[in-house]
Amino acid sequence: YVFNLCVMPEVRRQGVASALLTKAKMQATERGVRELYIHVEVENKAAERLYSHLGFVFEKEETAEDAAKHKRP
Repeated sequence: YVFNLCVMPEVRRQGVASALLTKAKMQATERGVRELYIHVEVENKAAERLYSHLGFVFEKEETAEDAAKHKRP
């Protein structure tokens, strides 16, 4: 589960987020993790495109109640 990924505006679109997520996915796989989850704000279309490009798939918008039930922030 990726809780938060932020890149400073002056270095966005330089591959920083892609590199971080690619490394995280690789290390998770090496440790036997089979699924990764990322929350993204609905308005953040750039992040949605990035995550899609990296192989993440949109499942659904999660309500606050659903997040609490699964003990996610």
